[in-house]
Amino acid sequence: MTDTDLIEVLPDAILNFNGPFDEPRTNHLKITNKSLTPIVFKIKTSAPAAYRVTPVFGVVEPCKYERVLIILQPFKFDVNVYYQHRFLIQWRYLSSDEDINSQSIYKFETKNPYLKIREIKRQCNFYGASSGLESSGITPMVINEFKSTRKAAETLRSEKTCLEAEASSMIDEIRTFHQLQEMKKERTELPSCLHMLVFLLIGFVAGIFFYVIVMSVKTENKTTR
Repeated sequence: MTDTDLIEVLPDAILNFNGPFDEPRTNHLKITNKSLTPIVFKIKTSAPAAYRVTPVFGVVEPCKYERVLIILQPFKFDVNVYYQHRFLIQWRYLSSDEDINSQSIYKFETKNPYLKIREIKRQCNFYGASSGLESSGITPMVINEFKSTRKAAETLRSEKTCLEAEASSMIDEIRTFHQLQEMKKERTELPSCLHMLVFLLIGFVAGIFFYVIVMSVKTENKTTR
């Protein structure tokens, strides 16, 4: 048999507390030892200021059980808040040479693999008296998970909008860059055309000048004869 078969902690998964929460609310953990060896347990919580636990630690003899009283202190309940309160039940077997009446057994300091510390976790759930959730059949935990999911979706939509705006800005920058490149290209091509025209004009003028000189020489030759 496994440890989960030998050690039973009730309730199975969730500790429910019903409002109103302007006064103390109570619940119990029932720790049953189905083994043939005594066990020692210790109770821890993620919200120690919110609870009073009695007893915090103890010993459960074979084939017996121990009830642990859990008192939730008064607080202002908000249905929009996801209260992540949890309880951790640590336990281990006691060896035959350990003194049950000694406080040292609750330090859970042992190197014996048989006496290793086991852990069982329980989630807390709150039902507000004025929230109307009981009649709807929807627990606050489900409502809060839905709201968290919706908030995450809104965040993703906002990020998507920002990314689209950045992409549009990048596209505009790329278009502007191409336009500037085209303008530079046109400016580069324009001086080249002007240079070509100047060269053609100089060549034309030089040709006329050469022609005039040649004709002048011919005319002088004719005159001389």
